[in-house]
Amino acid sequence: NMQIATSKRTVTVERVTREDQDCLDLDGADYLAVVTGQTFNFQGEMFEFTQSKHRPDYFSFFTVARREI
Repeated sequence: NMQIATSKRTVTVERVTREDQDCLDLDGADYLAVVTGQTFNFQGEMFEFTQSKHRPDYFSFFTVARREI
């Protein structure tokens, strides 16, 4: 039973890469919103890494953080 100690999310805006152009329907977008996530256990080991890329015309960011006491 793994317990989450820390979860980090970073949102950046980055120029599209050649790989982005090849893999995504960019519809002329030069920049993408990039959301990177890292999740760590209590031993400090990262056990999850995620990265998603979003066209600016479809992107919005909303977050809620809650800690059980």
